[in-house]
Amino acid sequence: MPRISGRWERRKSTRRTCCSTCIARCCVYAPRAPTCSRCCITHAEILRPSSGSFFNLPVQTRTGDLRVAPLSLGEERATSYGAVYHPWLIARRDDPLEPWQLVPPDGAACGVMAQRAVTRGAWSAPANELLRGVVALAPPLAAGRRLELQDAQVNIFRHEPRGFLSLGADTLSRDIDLRPINVRRLLILLRRLALRLGETYVFEPNDDSFRRLVQRGFEAALDRMFARGAFAGRTAATSYQVVTDDSINTPTSVDQGRFIVELRVAPSLPLTFITVRLIQTNDRSLVTEMR
Repeated sequence: MPRISGRWERRKSTRRTCCSTCIARCCVYAPRAPTCSRCCITHAEILRPSSGSFFNLPVQTRTGDLRVAPLSLGEERATSYGAVYHPWLIARRDDPLEPWQLVPPDGAACGVMAQRAVTRGAWSAPANELLRGVVALAPPLAAGRRLELQDAQVNIFRHEPRGFLSLGADTLSRDIDLRPINVRRLLILLRRLALRLGETYVFEPNDDSFRRLVQRGFEAALDRMFARGAFAGRTAATSYQVVTDDSINTPTSVDQGRFIVELRVAPSLPLTFITVRLIQTNDRSLVTEMR
């Protein structure tokens, strides 16, 4: 069974950082060549909040120097910034005369994410893309183990007749709306959009004309994303909403020098709206997620 050591500390700390900044994803991978699918499932469980199954794991799994505290229930959202991929890959080198190399799966997973983001958008699920140069899996996966790994939200690389590819795109989140990787990446993109546009509105007078200007600016950006298939609705009105009115910009908030924008979006998979809120003040911008 895997032991908790420095790698667990780094991965939990990295996901905390990703959750607080929302500017990157944290890709993790299972230990090298585990002997059974249970090892990968245990690996995924250790990376989740500690109040549940973590303390039910075998004693030898929980031993070690825990300089970084396990994730708590209050940090459940951080699990949507992490994903586990399995198994490792055997790939060709650039020089055909050199021997094949054993590589972790996170590089291939990030490459698929980057390719999908460039060709179809960050909101597209990073899966079902052929891996170039991969010749084998280490270890090979028996077909009977796939369902068990998928139920544990471990994304597996598979050998299909047309090549090697991943047919899974799950984060570690237990929240069904945040489980798909593409939903988390869409929310990261929206946060970056909110911060970028929000900087252009600093020191503007907080009146009705300004609010309409901000609303039109965000609607134009979201409309372009809607045209590319980022949202679930058939029309723009059912796909996203930009709220800047008095319901959130109350007189008290205005007196405090704050301007609030809410972006309510329906990602292509979840059935509920997810809200990204931008709070703009004279000295800084803050973006939060709401359900």
